[in-house]
Amino acid sequence: MLISFSVENWKSFRDKTEFSMVASDEKQHEERVPEVPQYPLHILPIGAIYGGNASGKTNFFDALRFVQNMVIKPPVPHKSIPVKPFLLDKGMATKPASFLLEILIDDVIYKFSFSVNKDVILEEKLIEMTHASKQENILYHRQRQTMTSSDSVSDENVLQYMYKTTRPNQLILANSVEQNLSNFEKVFSWFKHGLALITPNARIQSSRPFVGGATAFQDFMSERLDELDTGIHRLGGQPFLFDDDPYWAEMIERCGKSLDEGWSRKLALPSPDGHRIQLVITRQDGQLTAIKLIPYRMRRADDQEALFDFSQEFAGVQRLMDLLPALHDLENADAFGSNRFDGVYIIDEFDRSLHTLLTRELLDSYLATCSPKSRAQLIFITHDPLLINQRLLRRDEIWVAERNSQGASDLDSFSSFDGLDEKTDIRGYYLQGRLGGVPRFFL
Repeated sequence: MLISFSVENWKSFRDKTEFSMVASDEKQHEERVPEVPQYPLHILPIGAIYGGNASGKTNFFDALRFVQNMVIKPPVPHKSIPVKPFLLDKGMATKPASFLLEILIDDVIYKFSFSVNKDVILEEKLIEMTHASKQENILYHRQRQTMTSSDSVSDENVLQYMYKTTRPNQLILANSVEQNLSNFEKVFSWFKHGLALITPNARIQSSRPFVGGATAFQDFMSERLDELDTGIHRLGGQPFLFDDDPYWAEMIERCGKSLDEGWSRKLALPSPDGHRIQLVITRQDGQLTAIKLIPYRMRRADDQEALFDFSQEFAGVQRLMDLLPALHDLENADAFGSNRFDGVYIIDEFDRSLHTLLTRELLDSYLATCSPKSRAQLIFITHDPLLINQRLLRRDEIWVAERNSQGASDLDSFSSFDGLDEKTDIRGYYLQGRLGGVPRFFL
């Protein structure tokens, strides 16, 4: 789970800005708020981010994607680091960008932070928080000239080996996995599998792997597409042969590289003609197989099925195909056993091409599965004001991005505003501009 994320000197975020999923003292919807009694702590299962255009919402999303890429896809040797400092203040160009995440893995809190410029990692630190006393065990602390562990949690020889073999533009966390060292594998795996980012226009869209093969996934998708009034009667599939086609063979092999035996994954892949095709790939007996998903609609005149292609489908249906795998993971997080999903889906423009009632239904369906024992989360960026409803979301689950007169972005939750309670018309307050995050027109 994501507990908090802080960013400084990244794109429109000049000053240190923190986004937190820690629950406030509000009493609304307590029955669905996950609890971590060891610390003790309550962590919210959902977060919504509002704001006017160019307020910083997507820059927040991009900051998380930058951090994830630095961990799982570090720059190659001698290549500059793609940092994006705040450009509206000359003094910020030479200052580092800084990031700090607090995450929960197997009910243990970790703090991971680093500061970076275009040439080098200036500082990096990984901390484990003890349960009872909340003391910080520093797993490692890397600075320009040193690598230390103040509490001797990690083997000193291992630390020095990692320090010497890590490139200046590479994180220790990334290098530890490249060197086949398991010391920090849980944290690395969270960034790889537990932090799932979905963009509005992703050309390759994949869910986490799921057990049960293509048939189980087709059944889930068919049921939901029918329930959500898309007009699709069922979701069929046909074998997709790719071995003799270099384009598809390379694409599917790359996407299925990390797929374990017996698991499947949905992909939305670009074809050479520019369309996207929807596939489910499965690793069975060590081999990858692919099924092409095909929507069927009913011809009411003769009650016969009509076969469609997803390139013919409405934009809303195509967006649902991108989102439903995420909702499948979130709603069934506890059903994965040892592979339970305890990460976070962060979705930019969640409501894109969707009717507001359909968006509400997706959120209601997910929240109905949340409980104090849940460990999955959904954070989404949206412009839909009808979702600002205290029957759906708590005030501390709604955030607003605002850009000040210097062009710098900030984030605040509705719970930080005085004078609001469970009876306040927060949607009306927001649309009136009393909570920030709305366009200001200068006519």
